[in-house]
Amino acid sequence: MGKRRSDLWLVAVLLALIGVGVTIVWSLKPGFLTGRTPEKVAQEKAASEAARQQAILAQQALACKVALEVADVPTNAEVLLRQGQAPVDVDRMPVGARLEFVATAEGFAPKRAVVPGGVSWDTGSGSKPRFEVAVQLDKSSGKPRGDVWPPGEPGSEVGGKGPPGTVHIVTTPRGAEVWLLAGIGPDAHIDGLPCDQDVDVLVAGPTTLRRRLHVPASSFVPGPEAPPEGRFAKVSAGGEDAGTKRGNK
Repeated sequence: MGKRRSDLWLVAVLLALIGVGVTIVWSLKPGFLTGRTPEKVAQEKAASEAARQQAILAQQALACKVALEVADVPTNAEVLLRQGQAPVDVDRMPVGARLEFVATAEGFAPKRAVVPGGVSWDTGSGSKPRFEVAVQLDKSSGKPRGDVWPPGEPGSEVGGKGPPGTVHIVTTPRGAEVWLLAGIGPDAHIDGLPCDQDVDVLVAGPTTLRRRLHVPASSFVPGPEAPPEGRFAKVSAGGEDAGTKRGNK
């Protein structure tokens, strides 16, 4: 009987010690036993705030309307927007529209790539529509005045409306600059540009003309020519007639 009481007393002491330990741990580290420590709560709050800020920025980018006018473009010269260096994903492209890109690289002749209008884009497993383009550039001719700008198809309509998709472009050689055809001279009005980003414009062709323009993000300002609640910039390509006509477009 005495031993049993001794065992019960020992168990009671152990339980009391455990209770004291739990109380101490809880007072020093609230949530330690459940995983909801102050550090964990702070991390969750920081992640939630970061997601909220990202959502706000995404919403502002969608609401931001930016337009650019390139004036004084030589007749029938093309106006192109730099998309980056290959391999590159060109987002927000209208699915189903005809799109034209030109790849350029030092020591190679420029090469045109076309996404035909009305072709099927790969939607994968319910993901955003995607179209793959591969461009193989040829070595430059080494002519004193440079290589002739690759001609487009006469009378072709480029661009249009459609649900947004992504064009993935790879080039040989790797790292070539990729340009999207956005207009034809003598003037080109370009809508839907990325908000708060610099824009690089190439005025080229139809022969050996090349003029590169850099438009800082700070150049886009509100004004009567800007889209509603948007911003606008105007630059001059300043040039005479470029030569051979491409045809109606």
